[in-house]
Order: sequence, then structure tokens, then C-alpha cells
Amino acid sequence: MSIRPIRRTIFTTGVLALAAALAATPLRAAPAHAATTAQPLNVVAIGDSYASGEGDIGSGWIDSACQRSAGAAPEQAASKLNAIRPVGFTSFACLGSVIDGGGGAQSLLGSGGQLSEVDPNGNDPVNALTISIGGNDIGFSTIVLACMVPLNDCSTDPTITTMLAGDLHNLGGYPQGSPRGIPGYLGELVNAINARSDIDNVFLTEYPDPTTGPGGFLCGSAQDPNFGGMQGISATDAEWAADAVIGPLNTALESAVSMGNSQSGTHAVWHYVTGISNSFFSYGYCNPGSRYINTLQDSEASQGDQNGTMHPDALGQQAIANVMYNNYVSLPLMSASVSASSAPAAETPSNFTVQALTFANKPIANAAILVDGNLVGYTDSSGVLNVNGYVFSTPGSHTIDAVAAGYPEARASLAVQTGPYNATSTPSPIPLGSIPALTLTASNSVTSQIVNGTFTLTSGSGTLTLQSGATASNVTVTKMYKTTTIIGPNGKPIQVKVLVCPTLTFQPASVAYASQYFSSLISCTE
Repeated sequence: MSIRPIRRTIFTTGVLALAAALAATPLRAAPAHAATTAQPLNVVAIGDSYASGEGDIGSGWIDSACQRSAGAAPEQAASKLNAIRPVGFTSFACLGSVIDGGGGAQSLLGSGGQLSEVDPNGNDPVNALTISIGGNDIGFSTIVLACMVPLNDCSTDPTITTMLAGDLHNLGGYPQGSPRGIPGYLGELVNAINARSDIDNVFLTEYPDPTTGPGGFLCGSAQDPNFGGMQGISATDAEWAADAVIGPLNTALESAVSMGNSQSGTHAVWHYVTGISNSFFSYGYCNPGSRYINTLQDSEASQGDQNGTMHPDALGQQAIANVMYNNYVSLPLMSASVSASSAPAAETPSNFTVQALTFANKPIANAAILVDGNLVGYTDSSGVLNVNGYVFSTPGSHTIDAVAAGYPEARASLAVQTGPYNATSTPSPIPLGSIPALTLTASNSVTSQIVNGTFTLTSGSGTLTLQSGATASNVTVTKMYKTTTIIGPNGKPIQVKVLVCPTLTFQPASVAYASQYFSSLISCTE
């Protein structure tokens, strides 16, 4: 889905001076910008299978190669936001993704990596970039498979523990340092995102802890019902996974967020989405009733493979979406909307209302409202500004910007119709025959101001052009003849002459108005 951005620019100085300069002048629009649509919040998801929706196939994969689902938590969170304000959502998440796998759909960095697909042309800035990453970087699937082997204590398996220690070290953030250069893969990701100017906020999500059942008992313990193909995971395995895998991984992610925010210069604001693990407490894979994590058998039954094992199911994705949504609504983001009781028209005083709201639908007072770059006033305590008597010089889409300190600029658009006008003639109606004097005038039907342009009167006597408001002397208006072909009684074509009434058109000099026919001003009877 393609969406237009809220621009990042925030005007915090010079606004009052501009207001004073404009206070004594009539409101009038600058030339129209390129047509835009109302600006939704632009939310983009990148990352691994936890972001793609693996484990919740729903009615089918949106992208089978990446096993991307409409039930994915980032998309559900964006859908919840859409109830508050317009939101556009795009996902590039893919199962098996790592931070730097050399590029492609299963890599965040590198040529063709997911990050390169985010706003590739630099014209659609992202307000919220959500990321789930790190699990595959530390061998998630290898660890799960090793722990599922009966009688294998993965917490003491040297192949697994050695791999995990090295991978956590390379990931960066935890433990401190990395042979790839402090702070490792996560540092590369932070640097790549912070080097860009088109990302407002980054939401790095923690991983859930899937190891507890009803009442908080540990999966694999005596209370574990041992079902779903997960019987090989002992309580020791589960406890080790929670303490030595999930815990350090989430600590590394939290460190990456601190790293992102501590860098100098202008860059995205980083947010660590915590609370996901807490929401999964007692809803792990060993909960026989209402679990948030798929067992092996759950995955095989729902999506026909084992890829969804130890991934959030539909309830789990929903739980993550709720946490993400609560993080989103705390953002200092602003939306702008504009409405008019009647369609505004060019070169005609127009009335419309602009409203500025926070991301959580709260009013923003004292937001500067600009129309095509012209300051027209400030919102009141209800976040509303009523604009009266504004004159647009052109039809089409016009931009409405709301600017307030501490918020990215919000934008909406207002469709303006061509200016309304009518035409009059003296004499009226225009008779056929000789006329001593003919005056034709086009005027705005609301303001009565003359609309400049050219009338063209076409009749059998020739073509007459006349400027709006001007008078022509000794005008002759006659019917015209048009040759047409008809089929005769014998089936053969016959050319005949048909009388045609004169025509009158008007071509406005300004693009604010559209050309029109006014042939009804001519009497076509002798």
C-alpha cells in the first residue's frame, strides 16, 4: 500500500512574526502545490518471522516466500491505529531474516535488503519503523531443535552453548563489544537507520518468553501436560532458554535502542517495545487451553509445516499488537484534518475548518495552520481553526499544514473546484439577424467580479471574438448549415444540408475558471 508522509519539518521560530506580517493583508493563496491526498501515518515493518506473522497463517500467506501474514502483529497494530487516524502500512518482514546476511529479502542490510526497500525514492518518509530482529542472528531455530530432542540437555550441549555465546557476542550490545567492531550487528543496524533522514521513529520489539504455562508453572516441569510434540523440552531446557537466550537477546535489543538515541546529530527516535514478555506470562506453549505460542503440532495443523513452531499464534500476534499499539499512541505525533460544509471554489471566498489532534486523538492547541505555505491562524483549545473568506487562486488539491513545537508537521489536503461564473448578454437573448451592439460579460456568480477571458460567437455569418465586458457594433448572427450523410429509401447514402444554431463559448484567461458553452444565450428562432 502506498501512502503519503507527514513531513518531518517543524517550524518553531518566526511563526509569530509571519502572523503579524500577514494580519493586515487579505487572505490569498500562493500557487498550488502538487496534488496530495490526506496524509496518513506511514508505518513500515521490517524484520524476521515474528514480524512477518509466522505462526498465524490466517486465511493464507500474503507472501508465501516470506510467510507473511495479515495477522502479523505490526499490521494488526497499524489497523488499530487506523481507528484513531488514517494509517498506511507496508511490511517487508520475512522469515529467517538476520541483520546483515549480505542483502536480499532475508537481510535487513545490504543490497536489496529490507531497509533498502523502505522509502527507496526518498519521497515517502516513515513515521514509525517497527523491527523484530535478532532471533535468527543467535541461531533461534537451531536452539529450538536442540532443546526438543528428548534427553538432550541443550543448556549443557557444548555445540549450542558455544554457538550462542559467539552469536550474542557478534550481535553486540550484550555482552559488550564485538569482533565486528563495537557494537556488532545491532550497531550496524543502528548506524544505517540513523544515517537516514526519512525515518521519524524506530520501534524495536522485545521477544516474548514462551516458557510458562497456567499459573506461571515452568514448561517441562511436573505440571506440564507434555503435548503437541514439545515433550522433549525439559524444565531445565525451558529455564535455560528463558535466562540464557531470551533474556540476553532482549538486553541486547534494549542496548541497541539506547545506542540509537545516544548518537549525536539529527536522527530517528528509538523506542524499545517492552511488555511483550509480560503479556505472554502463563500463556506459553505448554498451556493446553489458551496459549500464545504454537506447538509443533499446532504449526503442522495450521500451516502445513513446522516453521510456525515456537512462534506466536493468532492470540499471540494479537497480544504483541496490543503492546505495540500502546507504544504508538504515546508518541508525540500530530494529525491534521480539514473539512468544509460546501466545496471550496477558486477565486471565491471559501470557509473551511482545520483540526489538529495528537496521535491519541487529543486536541492540540496553538498549532500554526498554513495553507499552501501561508499562515492563516492558530488552533483553539479544542484543536480547531475556522478559516473564513480564504481565496484560492487555483483549483485542484491544496496543502494544509499543522505545525506545533514538539510534533512532526502534519499535512492534509483540500480539493478546490474551478470558480463558479455565469455569462450575460445585451441584448438578451441574442437574436438572429443584425444587432447594432452586442455586449458579452462573464462574472463570478458569488462575487459578481468580471471574469476576464474571450467569448467566441460562431454563426453562419462567421466567427466573432469578444473580450468579457466589451461591446461589438453591427453584429450579424445567422444560422449555419452543416452537411451530413443519411441513408436514403433505396439504402444509398445521401448528403443533406441541416440548419444548425449558432454557438457561443467562453475561454477564461485564468486557470481558476473552466471554459464553458453559453449557446443558450442565443435565440435560434427567426
